[in-house]
Amino acid sequence: MIYTDLTRKAIRIAFQAHRDQKDKAGLPYILHPLHVAEGMKDEISCCAALLHDVVEDSFITLDRLRLEFPSEVIKLVSLLTHEKTVPYFDYIRLIKTDPMATQIKKADLLHNMDQSRLIEITPEDRKRLEKYRTAYAMLLEGAEKSCVRIITEESDCPYHSLKKGQEFIVKNETPAFCSRLWNLIYPDVCVLLAKETVDKKPSFQAHCPMGKVKVRMERLDG
Repeated sequence: MIYTDLTRKAIRIAFQAHRDQKDKAGLPYILHPLHVAEGMKDEISCCAALLHDVVEDSFITLDRLRLEFPSEVIKLVSLLTHEKTVPYFDYIRLIKTDPMATQIKKADLLHNMDQSRLIEITPEDRKRLEKYRTAYAMLLEGAEKSCVRIITEESDCPYHSLKKGQEFIVKNETPAFCSRLWNLIYPDVCVLLAKETVDKKPSFQAHCPMGKVKVRMERLDG
């Protein structure tokens, strides 16, 4: 967390906005924007991360925020606010037009994909997770730098939705990050980054208590 006069103001407003709200596990909702803000590297993105759900989920309006914050923060909060009349994936495409909004939304989605936050995982939760997975992939699409593909080579477990031949592609991230992201999305299939060989091709180990799963990971950028 970055502590400045502006971020302290954002913290106070976020606490006011989410004061009586709970997340899906019954915990105070304010923990979510605080977590997202922890990953931000500058004052503007930290403020926007703290406020990213304020307009959408509370009585506080964008006009009120304009009285308190610079235009850079307002632009980000506006992009991150999902209007009910806008289809969800169109909203994601709008976010993708701004690099800083994309960074905040990726952090938001990663936290929302962490199923360890839930006491019980319902079919509705899994459906919502698939939507978040798609949104995250959209935000990564077209990114440069490292590109990694995780392929399910074998899967005979009825407990999860993994199918043989299913691919999971992540762009602009490290192999270690891919391993962490996989574990967030499929917590019932523990995937560990075992090593990197001389030619820098990562090796994965996968374990599922309910069946046999074999996973391979490869770089796509040489």
